[in-house]
Amino acid sequence: MVGLGGVLIGTSAASSTPEVGDCLQEPGSGGIDFSRVGCGSPDARYEVVGVDDVHRVGWDDFYSDPTQACAQFTEVDLRVPVSGLDQDAPDVRSDVLCRRSVSVS
Repeated sequence: MVGLGGVLIGTSAASSTPEVGDCLQEPGSGGIDFSRVGCGSPDARYEVVGVDDVHRVGWDDFYSDPTQACAQFTEVDLRVPVSGLDQDAPDVRSDVLCRRSVSVS
């Protein structure tokens, strides 16, 4: 997984794709995937607020202007391609999960 100022690239193909309304925790040390948790859990860090299937991105798109994806959703501070992007395969395109940080008290 590669991070770029609030942007992470790569998800685990073994896991199912999170859906709108799901809350997620940070991956563990060395982890590359987010796990679903209850939205009231103290482990909840992000909520999926949308899936951008309009601005399907490739590697170059995502790095040249990562904010283009998810622009239609408010409070988005993390964008993650649904399928992993590969710098060596710039023609591969992906929908983008749009997430916002949550705070649990």
